[in-house]
Amino acid sequence: MDMQHAAGSSELNTLVREQLLDTQAELPDVVEAVGSPRFGEELLNYLRVLSGADHCAVFLLEKDSVSEIATGSWDRSETAHRQAFLYATQQHWRKDPMICEARGRVQQGRASILRVRVDQLFDGELRHLIYPKVRERVMICGRRADAVFGLSILRTENQGVFSDEAVGRLAGVADLLIALLAKHAVMLLQCPKPEQSLASLEDIECCMVAMSDLPRREMEVCARIVYGLSAAGIAVDLGIASESVKTYRSRAYRRLSVGCERELLKWYLGLWGRWRGMAYSRVIGVQQRPAVPLLN
Repeated sequence: MDMQHAAGSSELNTLVREQLLDTQAELPDVVEAVGSPRFGEELLNYLRVLSGADHCAVFLLEKDSVSEIATGSWDRSETAHRQAFLYATQQHWRKDPMICEARGRVQQGRASILRVRVDQLFDGELRHLIYPKVRERVMICGRRADAVFGLSILRTENQGVFSDEAVGRLAGVADLLIALLAKHAVMLLQCPKPEQSLASLEDIECCMVAMSDLPRREMEVCARIVYGLSAAGIAVDLGIASESVKTYRSRAYRRLSVGCERELLKWYLGLWGRWRGMAYSRVIGVQQRPAVPLLN
């Protein structure tokens, strides 16, 4: 597998520096979207101009977990979010050599860039399930305080591989991008809106996987109850019988000591609050600075 560490901004040639200047018109939109649901979309717009990216995903890389922070797809689909959700929650990142490489690189302090052709990934499931129709992947990784962030940037088979010039442009703004990712994570986690807890079935499942010991089927049924699906809708969505839905629901209720949907929702909201609180505590150091004494 061919992984290359792109040169830092100090090593960019004059042509790349001029190209960087031409892309800065998109940057204010990214900065303005920090902390908002638009961040992933605006980040992808910027990366598209910078390198021709088709998809992007932002991850918080921890010792034993990977959490999705933002995603964007050029076709405005949910493709990047869907694949990032599978990658994080089903722990496909454990088979991703880029993760080990990224964690090793960030110990050096400065942001680094890794790149790999997807067809050269050894693990077939990673290639076909997580990166279908993707030709090449670039990852920018860096540390801010105690938090490590990874920005995965993808080009599809139709687009082909990244040019060396495109990778150079990404290298030139790598530290800036890591700073923006860290700021977005802090703002997103510091001021969560209650409606965010119920906005996405994938996020509900992600929370339950991370914060509870429910067996998979019981978790899937409970997540869909919280999301608002009926028993019949859950059966169709999971491809199981309605009686099976009732069985899994009863088992989960007994396990959680809840007696109705209202109590299940209350349990989940408490779970979600702790989940977001834990995530915030992991990145809050990014924005902390020593107090500056006032001069008399």
